[in-house]
Amino acid sequence: MKLTDLIHVYPEAVDPNSCKDIIDIVNSIPNAGTSYNNGLYKFEQINVNQTMPELAHEFASIVAGYASNYFKTLQVDQYIGLQSFEEVRIKKYLKGDGEFRPHIDVDNLESAKRYLVAILYLNDNNGVTD
Repeated sequence: MKLTDLIHVYPEAVDPNSCKDIIDIVNSIPNAGTSYNNGLYKFEQINVNQTMPELAHEFASIVAGYASNYFKTLQVDQYIGLQSFEEVRIKKYLKGDGEFRPHIDVDNLESAKRYLVAILYLNDNNGVTD
């Protein structure tokens, strides 16, 4: 098995109309996010747990359902499950100006406990996202 075999894509995990509504809400909140630009990544980010806790709960429910399916598909559901979630964050990449270079997240004991990442794309950036 290759690492790429562990990557699963679930199209329209979030209803497209809901995605548009979320984007509109995020865009309507002035100065709600934090800008990051350090050579490794460049984007704006909103902590959804802090700004929209009901949406964070909805995202967590969606991810939990797909994670359960993912673990069953890999036949590891008897060994592993979800114990907790990190903060739910929305990242906004400005067209032609945002990036997130390949990297490793583990830099301390706390982050070494992470074993699953879920990315929910609210739009496809006209197919530019790799």
